[in-house]
Amino acid sequence: MRCPHKKIEKKCKYGIISTTKINNKKTVNNKSTLTENFFKSNFSGSPKTNSKDNTSQTLIPKSNYQKLLDKNSAFLNGLGENPMYDAKIIAQEKRKIKIGSKWLIDFASCNYLGFDVDPEIMESITELVSKWGTHPSWSRMLGSPAPYEEVENKLQNLLKVDTCIGLPCLTVIHHYCIFILSEGGEIFLDKRSHRTLYEGAVKARGLGAKVTYFSSDEIGQLELLLKMSTSHKKMILVDGVFSMHGQYADIGNLAKIARNNDAILYVDDAHGFGMVGERSENETCSYGTKGNAIINHCGENYDNVVLTLGFSKAYSTPISFICCDSKTAKLIKATAVPYLYTGPVNTAALATALKGLEVNEKRGDKIRLKINKMCQRLNGAINDMGLRNENNTDFPIFNFYLEDADKVNFVSNYLFENGVYVTLAPYPMVAQRDVGFRIQLTAANTEDEVEYVISVLKDLDNLVRMQRKDTFA
Repeated sequence: MRCPHKKIEKKCKYGIISTTKINNKKTVNNKSTLTENFFKSNFSGSPKTNSKDNTSQTLIPKSNYQKLLDKNSAFLNGLGENPMYDAKIIAQEKRKIKIGSKWLIDFASCNYLGFDVDPEIMESITELVSKWGTHPSWSRMLGSPAPYEEVENKLQNLLKVDTCIGLPCLTVIHHYCIFILSEGGEIFLDKRSHRTLYEGAVKARGLGAKVTYFSSDEIGQLELLLKMSTSHKKMILVDGVFSMHGQYADIGNLAKIARNNDAILYVDDAHGFGMVGERSENETCSYGTKGNAIINHCGENYDNVVLTLGFSKAYSTPISFICCDSKTAKLIKATAVPYLYTGPVNTAALATALKGLEVNEKRGDKIRLKINKMCQRLNGAINDMGLRNENNTDFPIFNFYLEDADKVNFVSNYLFENGVYVTLAPYPMVAQRDVGFRIQLTAANTEDEVEYVISVLKDLDNLVRMQRKDTFA
């Protein structure tokens, strides 16, 4: 005769609930594990019971600030022992940097085109500063130096868009423009989007918008969510080129879905601009030509599309833009706080933006070809090592994932001692399964430097095993 008692273990967010099934009725055996984990995550102290009257004491919920500290505790503790956190860089020569007494090869730079160390661009600053001073004090609404309009016009022609509005940085643009353009409606945020898009969506939610998450890997899911939405305004947020692994968003299908559902597709192409561009029979590499951003790379137009981009990556210049039709641009100018009140970028940034656009037109495709060749070499080596690799575009962003997330500080110290500087990806900046580091290549790097880092990566993998390509298959 079968025993009617059957033990069941069920996982939940805060632990494992063990239950006993007696005559098809469940009774919880160890609520204590569940309760303990729940209170650790959400309350100060632990749940206590008064032994005399068996009543629970009142507990104070943890503040969001305390939850933030708890989540970042390991990262905060690592600030003092990790040489790649909060480093003081005292010198630079091309893509070599000096920290303390040690020179390292810089693989943490996003200055893809190498414009930050391009003599022609560096020399352009003095002339414009002599005409306009170091920094205009007016907000954009009050008045803009003529070079602003010159940059915007050149960019409009390059991108094939009606209007470009220049503002200090993309974070500021997202923080204000997402709320304005969503009109308090429903925002559909790709789960893989950059943190700055998330922050812009969170602000919009605080002001009345609804935020719904979707995965850009599942376009059908987004289409269903849009059809189910009853909101008066719908807005899709997505990266153009994803900053963690260099994959491209499916802009063609996303734009089609946006138009079919009367939604706005809002694209952050901070990494793609300057690197990917329109396709051509004469293109020399898979990035396309001209570096005129992901919309042109995918052969799309700007119907129901708003493109945002920054010069701070490929062009090494602190200015960003929101690019859209003239009606939307007028709305932004009249309502966005950065345009109305914030001080503009400095004159040096306008100078390097103008010269950068000129250099891009003259020799940008040649520069991109050099980067592409180095990227193909590194990508091939990663695949030969059998490592987990999500870069299927040869874009100059390569992530390396650790099997043991707790080894990130060891890895940082090992790379530092071997003269390699990278971008770390610790928890909670990324999920536990994605902890590791990122390597970026730029035109200022050399083929010899790429060969050297490949040899260091192979040695590192023998010491601290990195995730394999079938880890999450």
